[in-house]
Amino acid sequence: MKTFFPGQRLLALAALCLSALCSPSLAAPTVSLSAPANGTSYLAPASIALSASATPSSGTTIKKVEFYRGSTLIGSDTTSPYSATWSNAAAGSYSLTAKATDSAG
Repeated sequence: MKTFFPGQRLLALAALCLSALCSPSLAAPTVSLSAPANGTSYLAPASIALSASATPSSGTTIKKVEFYRGSTLIGSDTTSPYSATWSNAAAGSYSLTAKATDSAG
């Protein structure tokens, strides 16, 4: 049997609190790009309206939604409904995505 001094017992409880009880793991927020629709065509140079809906993880709020063309940031919005405009879009085929960030980071 191991003898614990009061300070050691407190330290063990603090470590338990930090690893399991005080810092619960939060799920990432979900986001869905609602416009433009997949396969939509435009005449270049185009001004393309982007919109998305986002749902935060439990106990958090959405801080911002960012819109990307590949890895290039097109714009961001901090209020719902989340939207941005891609101006002067050149001819080509692109992959557009949205990324949500909630108050948990």
